[in-house]
Amino acid sequence: MQNTQDRPDAVLAVIPTETPSQHEYLTLEELATLMRCHPNSVRNAIKYNGLPAFRIGSGKAGAYRILRSAFLEWQKKQMSAGQK
Repeated sequence: MQNTQDRPDAVLAVIPTETPSQHEYLTLEELATLMRCHPNSVRNAIKYNGLPAFRIGSGKAGAYRILRSAFLEWQKKQMSAGQK
């Protein structure tokens, strides 16, 4: 097996070439991973802090989806509100 130091193009092959789409939908768990928090913290942000999300399904089987661009906008508002 050849070392990646000998092949600089091998390192580039593992770097994603596309940036995430602003129209990408995230699950509650994916957003929790990005935020480095527990999924319950994301649920609380949806329920109490106005994080825009919608549910798919109903009852306990329902799942949240969060639009990445809506999350980024909400995050900016939360950061600016904290600075006031």
